[in-house]
Amino acid sequence: MRFNIKSKNQLFVIIFLLTLPLFNPGYLNQFVWTDRVINVLRVISFCIIVGLYIDKIRKQKKVQCITICIFLIWAYLWVITLIHGGIILDCAKLAFEVFGIIILYEVFGNYDRETFLSSQLLCFEIVIYINLATEILFPQGLYTLHSETSYFVSDKCWFIGYYNQHTKIFIPALMIAFLYAEQTGKKVRTYLLSAAIWVSALIVWSGGVLLSLFAVTIVYIFFKDYTKVFNYYNYWLLQILFFMGVICFKFQNLFYWFLDGVLHKWGSLQGRMNLWDRTLVLIRDALLFGHGYKTSMIRADEVGMKWGSYAHNMLLEILYRGGLFCLLLYVVCIVLCGQQIKKYRETPAGKIISCAFLGWCIHSLVECYDTGFLMSMFVIGYLWNKPSGHLNEDRRNYV
Repeated sequence: MRFNIKSKNQLFVIIFLLTLPLFNPGYLNQFVWTDRVINVLRVISFCIIVGLYIDKIRKQKKVQCITICIFLIWAYLWVITLIHGGIILDCAKLAFEVFGIIILYEVFGNYDRETFLSSQLLCFEIVIYINLATEILFPQGLYTLHSETSYFVSDKCWFIGYYNQHTKIFIPALMIAFLYAEQTGKKVRTYLLSAAIWVSALIVWSGGVLLSLFAVTIVYIFFKDYTKVFNYYNYWLLQILFFMGVICFKFQNLFYWFLDGVLHKWGSLQGRMNLWDRTLVLIRDALLFGHGYKTSMIRADEVGMKWGSYAHNMLLEILYRGGLFCLLLYVVCIVLCGQQIKKYRETPAGKIISCAFLGWCIHSLVECYDTGFLMSMFVIGYLWNKPSGHLNEDRRNYV
């Protein structure tokens, strides 16, 4: 499949239209007709992206290692879910979403970067500004109670979804916005979107979201130049340190005064600590290969908590779903991206991308999101140091 792209405007429109359906605002899922329309648009977008990707591979005769690794992660998760009789369809949908965004970013992410970043920024702006409007207009939450399953509840749910889930959009949005400002020198949109993200987080007061945003802001403003300490690999080491210090040795008890007195989140953390202990027991039962994806109801029954539908920690959730084998694939993915980021970590782009990963690493300590736009950060980090193409008369048929 090939588009005859004659201008930056055409390229912008193509990337924008292919990307927007891949967003999946939680609010729209509760209506049958919107859910179906979005699913149709997503399938169309995915098919076009795959066609472009195949054409790219045919011409360049090369597949990026990072893409292969991410594909193997989700292929393995689907297989292990099939073996254990889990929710195969839901796992396939998640894999579909992730891989669609990943290959979109591989096809366009390193070609005419300004146009690509501008199109992605507009997509994030639309979703985040709508979400902020819903928070202001519906302070008690946007969703309505589902008449049969009670799955959708009004409390703490807005356009993007449940308030703890906003980071899966906020973090990649900040990365794209600041890369756009660095690439073009235009900073107004970046500052406005950053303000909207901060206001959104403050209104709903999600401890995990606020903590990750606070960490990213402080590090980016004051410490981003000290790359020997504040760097991509050390951010990922937080997962191990957190596992040992908090989950194993309960060091968080030393900060009770802050967690309870300032953030008022001690009760939430206490619940997570109980969940982590029970999840560790389940992990030991399938340590090597994992349990695959299971329904929220089964997961909640396994740990004896109605809200315990997943581990609320990225490391534990990876181990539960795919065991040590899947964790190894994630480590390979992290290392592949890190090897490239290390080459340009002293550049403005390198510091932006690394700080974005810090936000993901911080929030993944108490949540587990590996959605398409978060996973796409690996592709951006991996490709950024490679030469960027440019749209001109000699390369109209690049795509």
